[in-house]
Amino acid sequence: MARPLKPQTPLAERLIRARGAMRRTEAANRLKTHPVTLGSYERGAALPTAEVLIAMREVYDVSLDWLLAGVGEMRQRPGAPPEVTPDRRRLRSALRAFVDAVASHPAMLDRTPDDLADWIVRGYDWLGSLTSEGHDGETLHPPLKEA
Repeated sequence: MARPLKPQTPLAERLIRARGAMRRTEAANRLKTHPVTLGSYERGAALPTAEVLIAMREVYDVSLDWLLAGVGEMRQRPGAPPEVTPDRRRLRSALRAFVDAVASHPAMLDRTPDDLADWIVRGYDWLGSLTSEGHDGETLHPPLKEA
């Protein structure tokens, strides 16, 4: 388990905020750096290279002005939809399969609110398993079992 970060600089605090809920290992992979190196940036023990900062701008969708100096808006394009990455494409495909399943089984919507909520939670869990395990190129089959 990763050590909790104690940012020592305002830049380090912004780096952590920019990464958000993304795991450090995933962020490091996408930034093409090592998780320990990313941790040193996020503690303020080292400064990111120009290449890493440019990658952070793209991966985290943040403004370099905000990231480096705390100036302006955090997001590059406030209100703009995030870039469609392979992870987002897979999630979008999974959500589409779930919506299509709902549309093809309208009787599920006639359930009690509690039954429908349970079914949606199962769908949410199913989506989480897809994003954590990865299912590129596979046909997706959402859970349609009744409660």
